[in-house]
Amino acid sequence: MSELHEAVLAPDTARVFRCLGSQSALGSFYLAGGTGAALQMGHRISEDLDLFTERPWSWSAASAALTTCGEVVVDRQEEGTFVGSVGGVRVSLFHYPYVLLEEPRTTPFGLPVAGLEDIGCMKLVAASQRGSRKDFVDLYFLAGAGLGVRELMQALARKMPAISFNPVHILKSLAYFEDAESEPEPTMLVAYDWRDVRAYCTAQAEALLQELLDA
Repeated sequence: MSELHEAVLAPDTARVFRCLGSQSALGSFYLAGGTGAALQMGHRISEDLDLFTERPWSWSAASAALTTCGEVVVDRQEEGTFVGSVGGVRVSLFHYPYVLLEEPRTTPFGLPVAGLEDIGCMKLVAASQRGSRKDFVDLYFLAGAGLGVRELMQALARKMPAISFNPVHILKSLAYFEDAESEPEPTMLVAYDWRDVRAYCTAQAEALLQELLDA
């Protein structure tokens, strides 16, 4: 298993992540999202901390833990969800009752990081919902790690068997870039070309849509 790429974390992100990892109230959470992907693939800088747990959690206990790590700004808070910032770093906490396909990897920050297969499934769903440039970039690099769209579609069915996803919608979303192209480029640590990302996602969408039509 490859080493984690701690250099992808902005200094403030690393500081807050380490503090959050020391809070017992957050002990069931794991890191996912773009920072989780970048920590394992080393392809780009990432500043947000998206933390998930299969267990229900208490806002009163979580908020006390967050406050220990810096000033808390709440953008959205409801049962099972916090979106805001801690110590100037974007942080999200989610109750996410879906099985982990892989054992999370331990990190030196106190909280584990979800495996790439799990993060890839989450990225696939995110790309079908909002089409962020970072989501497309991460999917492109996940393919380079052996987790292409086909593999992630299959994994998604195992991760969320009770949810009936529309594969046509997901695949068509992978070829829609208007929103993504209005966003800035991620801060990359390896060379890449956005045109390659577009070409990859479009080709995967077209090929898999054709397979669905032929089935």
